[in-house]
Amino acid sequence: MKHNFSSSIQSSLDGRSSPEHSEPKQEKPRSETKKSSKPSEASVVKRPEAKPPAAPEEQKPKKHPGGRPTKKSKGEEKRKKYSLTLLEATYAETLSLANSEGISFSKYVERAIEEYKKNH
Repeated sequence: MKHNFSSSIQSSLDGRSSPEHSEPKQEKPRSETKKSSKPSEASVVKRPEAKPPAAPEEQKPKKHPGGRPTKKSKGEEKRKKYSLTLLEATYAETLSLANSEGISFSKYVERAIEEYKKNH
């Protein structure tokens, strides 16, 4: 009894004797192949042409660089830290005066220095 197998199964059973499953061709050694200075047209990938730059009104606005603005960009002077040595009673009195005006100890001392310079 003869079985009706598909052509792929039949070729497997026949030991792949059909021409489509023949032995692969042997490649030439690399020393024998010619090297072309120009790439073949099949290997050249054509890319679409780049668009010209957009008109100024079409360009996106620049993003903010991030971070806090610097004192210089805001037009303010940069502050410098100094150490001030006071008696404990003098510090406590000055701090309470600053708190009563709703400002920091540092700002209070700065104002006192400016007032002294102005009056002397």
